[in-house]
Amino acid sequence: MADNTWVMTDETLPAAFALISEHPSPAADAALVEVLAELEPSVQSAAFGLLLQRADPIALSQMIARRHDYDAGLQERLFQQVHELAPGLAAAIASESRQARLRAIELIVETRCSSLAHLLADAVRSTCESTCARACDGLYAMARALIERRDHAVTSGHIAGWNADADHLTDALRLALRRRDVDRQPNVLHAALWFADRLEQAILQQVRDARAKMTGALSRLVEETTDVLLADVAVRWLASPDLREIIGRAISRNRNPAFMRAVLEHGWLLTDPCIEKGCRCINSGEWIASATNALGELDDSHLAGGVRMLLAAAPTSQRKVERMGEMMESERSAMRDTVLSQLVADGSAASSNLLALAAVRWRGRAKRMALTEWRRRQARTGIVPARLQGAAKSDTSVAQAAFEVYWGSFEDPDYEESKPGVEALRVDAAELVANLRRKLASPDPVDRARALRVAMTLGVVVQVEAIVRGMIRDADPIVRSAAVGALGGLPPSSVLRELRARVDDPDARVQASAVEALDRVGGRDRVSWIAPKLRSPHGRVRANAIRSLLRAGVADASEALLDMMEDPSPVHRLGALWVVEQLGLKSARGRLQELTSSDGDARVRRRAAQTMQALS
Repeated sequence: MADNTWVMTDETLPAAFALISEHPSPAADAALVEVLAELEPSVQSAAFGLLLQRADPIALSQMIARRHDYDAGLQERLFQQVHELAPGLAAAIASESRQARLRAIELIVETRCSSLAHLLADAVRSTCESTCARACDGLYAMARALIERRDHAVTSGHIAGWNADADHLTDALRLALRRRDVDRQPNVLHAALWFADRLEQAILQQVRDARAKMTGALSRLVEETTDVLLADVAVRWLASPDLREIIGRAISRNRNPAFMRAVLEHGWLLTDPCIEKGCRCINSGEWIASATNALGELDDSHLAGGVRMLLAAAPTSQRKVERMGEMMESERSAMRDTVLSQLVADGSAASSNLLALAAVRWRGRAKRMALTEWRRRQARTGIVPARLQGAAKSDTSVAQAAFEVYWGSFEDPDYEESKPGVEALRVDAAELVANLRRKLASPDPVDRARALRVAMTLGVVVQVEAIVRGMIRDADPIVRSAAVGALGGLPPSSVLRELRARVDDPDARVQASAVEALDRVGGRDRVSWIAPKLRSPHGRVRANAIRSLLRAGVADASEALLDMMEDPSPVHRLGALWVVEQLGLKSARGRLQELTSSDGDARVRRRAAQTMQALS
């Protein structure tokens, strides 16, 4: 026979098999498969070629079922000529033999032959659970391998080959989605989501046809995954009205730090207004707190996107501003710059209050930008008096002029040399107090807070004591915090009650100032008032409490300091380092060495090294 010419001339069968070669029959092919593993290598190779050439599906499927019985050389030929085995693979997957089905699935997956992936989709609908599970796992493995290969497809030929394989595989995934309940085999859904750009309509169709099952499967997948590749897909799906709430809730429930960081890193997707709107579904307070901490792990290039994503997740404009206030506590300059740009873009009255806070508390360029923007807003609304716009009037007294110059440059390190001597301010003590009273009564929180700081700096808090006492209940937390600080300079017996009340102020900044003031005032009573703050969730409050109680010799404070140095949040670890440096705790050198060499946050490592140097 002409078809046998190649077999007989290339690799000759022994005489005993001549009849099989010349007279094909299923029984003969089955007999040949039966003895294939026991043949000499040259004869075995010729017999294998004959079976391939005859292409009988049953014989090929039997050969595939027995592939583990073959030597390495024959297994390699099966691997290399998997395309010619397609009829046998299809027959094996459709057969009643569990071994044949599993061996066929293994071979397709091992060879990564995407053109045969549709056979795995056929196996997905098997009534045998183990067959179905193995096929689903196989589709997942092939999808992952193809995704990993994508980054290495650099030439046009590589890219074309990758696209062809992706077409075959996504066709198989599309079939598998229709043929099996994804809640029972979520690997298929997982693999399909990696190719969501190609399978969007198929996935959405499944949502519409079997919403309860798909909703449950999607939710569990995103909630429980540690796969950072899925983060990009999850964020993109926030743009879909069909999936926005499902994906939003699922992201909010995921507790894996790597996945949360990956979600934050894709904040650049917020340029899509649909995705930005969808981020409002991510509104779990616990997730927001964890994700805010995770911001510290991002590099500067991703930080802005992460901040925008968290702010977009705020359910109301007021909550958005509150969230910006929380982020302002960060010591990271890139974080402050990002928050400042968001405050400028926000334009609300609430964001103006935060700009005022930044102008009072920050330093350098960020401080000047915050103050400039705050003044611009106030000038636009006509609130800022002319006295804040320039030098003193020509007809004011010497004390008034000196005060205005001092006021304009107060707390600005770039204008340190322009501050007049304090003596000039004391030319007219009554005028100085009158100027302070005027500032303390200002409608602007920046004015009121700065006036309190000026009073402390110049040592004239006693002269305006009644006003300061009233300001610890000011509506603005910035002002309350400054007032509490000013009270700390008054006689202890007269201020303890007010300071004790402010330790539980709704605002963390005021709490921190109250703890610091009580530390300055002293007295054993302060221990019982400050002790609950050793576990505060706010870094400044916790650090101030630990510092104060360590100075008071409270044993629990030492344990609280160790806990803070091991806190998951880098903000808290930085606060602990501040306490160590403030108190010169040389006993902490061992822990400092660990933080310097192995802490996961670069800022903590740098600060620990600086603290070590300061203690040496």
